Amino acid sequence: MVERQGLDHTVLYRWHQTCGVRGEEDQRLTMLQSLWLGGGAPNKSLPSSGRTGLRSLITSVDTHVSDDSRLLREGEMELTPELKLGWLNGWILLCVLYGVFGALLVTFPRDVVARLYDRSGWTRKQRVLTAIGKLPALAYLGLIVYSPLKVGEAVFFIGSVVFALGLGGFVVALFNFKDTPADQPITKGLYSVSRNPQVLSLIISFLGIGIATGSWFAVLTLVVLSLGAHIRVLAEEQACLQKCGDSYRGYLERVPRYFLFV
Repeated sequence: MVERQGLDHTVLYRWHQTCGVRGEEDQRLTMLQSLWLGGGAPNKSLPSSGRTGLRSLITSVDTHVSDDSRLLREGEMELTPELKLGWLNGWILLCVLYGVFGALLVTFPRDVVARLYDRSGWTRKQRVLTAIGKLPALAYLGLIVYSPLKVGEAVFFIGSVVFALGLGGFVVALFNFKDTPADQPITKGLYSVSRNPQVLSLIISFLGIGIATGSWFAVLTLVVLSLGAHIRVLAEEQACLQKCGDSYRGYLERVPRYFLFV
């Protein structure tokens, strides 16, 4: 990308990496002159303007190397990307997720929706711990609202695919839940490979959004969020065990809590 006055980009980058942007000017000029005469310049001659020309060349290379570094960082995950409100932020994917969820709740029978939010059988401790566990979720949602999507970059494509997989799994799990009688444990569909496919699918969807914004901090926040979700899962499984007895106990022994061996 960087070619100036006969020096190819390989030589210029070698010089820039050796001296950096903070080296003494004389040292940088000497090194660049050595490279110019020793290898990299086909005509083996100094610029006509001498050291003044080299100074100008240094400024130009510094600018282009900085631009190249920025381009190399594009498409990669960052620990803390810039936060700002915008139309192309992560909130768009959140709206898709919760829009689909809301549409399903409207079409589902009321007793099914009531079962989704049933907390009977929970102890006070479980309710308190679950409420505390929602705090990381609120932090994650706030972070995503202010995180721009990396549209057009590799992380956006990868994150969108992960998000779509999670959303699809969430929808399937909700229909599995709806189609199972209230007095029976849910064991069909995705529930045959995971005892908690709704929670697992939501986590996958949130992971996809975090990747699409290119934010490692969002992914780390999601880890904490998952711990809070795990507390809720434990409470729900205990309530199901008390309600369904041995039939659910056998289900616990056959199917992993989340997936495979987890």
